[in-house]
Amino acid sequence: MRHKLLLTFIIAITGDLCYGQGNLLLSLNVDECYTCQGNLSNIGLLDSGVRKEIVLDEVHKQDVNSIRDVFSLDNNLPIAYRSSKDFKNSLIEDNYSSVTLTNTDNTKFQRYTLKNDFNPDLVQYINKMSADEASFDFNSDIFGFGTEPLVITGNRAYIFSKFSPVIKRANFITGNVDTFSTLPDDAALTAYTRYFKSETKAKEQMQIVKALNVKFPREIRKIAPQKDGNVWVGVQYTYFAFLNDNKDTFQLKFEAYHEFDRTGEVLKTGLVNSIIDKQHEFYYSLLKNKAVDTNFYNTVLSDMNVMGDTLLISLNKKKYGAGNKGNDDYFLAYYTRNATGDYNLHHYYDKSLPGVYKDYNHYFSNSILTADASYLSLPLVDTIYSIKGNTQPIALGVFKEKQFTGSPLNYSYTVQQIESGPTTLSVMYYDNISKQVKVVRYDIQKKATDAVYSVSDPAIMRAKFIQLDSFDPYYLWYLSGNSQLTRTRLK
Repeated sequence: MRHKLLLTFIIAITGDLCYGQGNLLLSLNVDECYTCQGNLSNIGLLDSGVRKEIVLDEVHKQDVNSIRDVFSLDNNLPIAYRSSKDFKNSLIEDNYSSVTLTNTDNTKFQRYTLKNDFNPDLVQYINKMSADEASFDFNSDIFGFGTEPLVITGNRAYIFSKFSPVIKRANFITGNVDTFSTLPDDAALTAYTRYFKSETKAKEQMQIVKALNVKFPREIRKIAPQKDGNVWVGVQYTYFAFLNDNKDTFQLKFEAYHEFDRTGEVLKTGLVNSIIDKQHEFYYSLLKNKAVDTNFYNTVLSDMNVMGDTLLISLNKKKYGAGNKGNDDYFLAYYTRNATGDYNLHHYYDKSLPGVYKDYNHYFSNSILTADASYLSLPLVDTIYSIKGNTQPIALGVFKEKQFTGSPLNYSYTVQQIESGPTTLSVMYYDNISKQVKVVRYDIQKKATDAVYSVSDPAIMRAKFIQLDSFDPYYLWYLSGNSQLTRTRLK
């Protein structure tokens, strides 16, 4: 049975992941991989800076010289031994010899099969991932007009724009860019049918949208790769409502999701039900100048995290009439998936917007969450909130100057991204005073800042895309060409 390229992505590890000191671990099951000599010879292609190590079951400790001879392993190549249980955990499916690339802190890893995947292309990828700086070239453009921030997960990046229904996928190992999905009509029909509870009405709506030549009827708002390899895609679909004997027409949206397998086949479709229901009737009341004095929240599907059956979604508050702001300025909501596959509002996160937002209502209030949804921040504050547990907010204290000078739109700092590890947080923010990107490394256990990195390289600052590497937050990704990404270590 041939195993396709396999990526295992671990967010937080407890215990000893590394089984040694290398950042490249080759776990060799001598009973399964007796024909691996050819692939093992690729060890010689690894750069000298790659810290590599062979991992064996401790039962073979007495046989190490014979194993070195049979598999042509260099005598200088370190070998570590593990108990049978721990060694089995380092294999793929408890049996297949593996190649494991770890990050700087040994808290996350990518894992591949030794027999099928450890080829010169993978070796080149490992060399680049182990270097202080390396560029990755692709066979077609990965960034253009309207492209949203790339969604990088392991050795792949998902590429999309809300102006197109096409999702592309770039492979960092091979350099290939292919089409992952085009949001097929049958998937759209399923979404419309769920929303209108009738396939007939769904088809009518899709025909109206087509007849009226709506430019962007299917807007991709979020792509969220999952731990099991599936890909969750949030989409806004256009529909029309006709009121007042068809004299008034409303072009509106509903939110849905599709879950794809790693080949691009649709597995599930469901709705993300908006907090405000019957929105066309509400807007019609506004249009007719009827008495409306209310606040309500709109979801921001692009600012969200998918945690299986739970969504954490940013909120924007809308005010009409003399509605009081009050103390209910929530900025994050929890949605849970019901038995039919739709997400519905469950509850709000129990924090209100900080005081700095008093003049902004919900502008710049999109929640910035870590990948595992353990921590969040807001763009205008240097405070990190813990979502899991009752710990006090973390005040980073890096916004040294006043946030606003003169115009309310002239802000000094904005948080861009947060990445978490078992004991650390990495927070990237833009310093509008020094015109630099900065990254704060915070030790959760010590409750102190470890380091602050400043990025001022003109090539990086001009880039259309800059992102902390979620696999190893000691690195930044940036767009160095329309078909090239560069990964550089923070200094």
